[in-house]
Amino acid sequence: LENIKLNEGLKEIKYHAFYGCSRIKKIVIPKGVEKLGTTGWLGDSPFNFCDSLTELYIPSSVKKMKRPDVGYGKKLTIYYEGAKLFRSTKDVEVVLNASMPKE
Repeated sequence: LENIKLNEGLKEIKYHAFYGCSRIKKIVIPKGVEKLGTTGWLGDSPFNFCDSLTELYIPSSVKKMKRPDVGYGKKLTIYYEGAKLFRSTKDVEVVLNASMPKE
């Protein structure tokens, strides 16, 4: 399983939902989701240690999100439909005002 597009109707994706799913390359979060990994220990993200994850699409409905830990030497690009999320780092690039992918 390399690409995941979740169904509409979700409101929250809990921390560790995809923890350690090392083959996933792309995840598209559906519109309507409001929280991504906002509970649990500091730094707990639904996407921690998804070693192959390179693309994450997040709709503007998401207002709270923990920054993912992508692992040493990995690069993740987050495409966020909204105008403000968190700052890019050397491992996580954030593209603001991005379009969600077409089916």
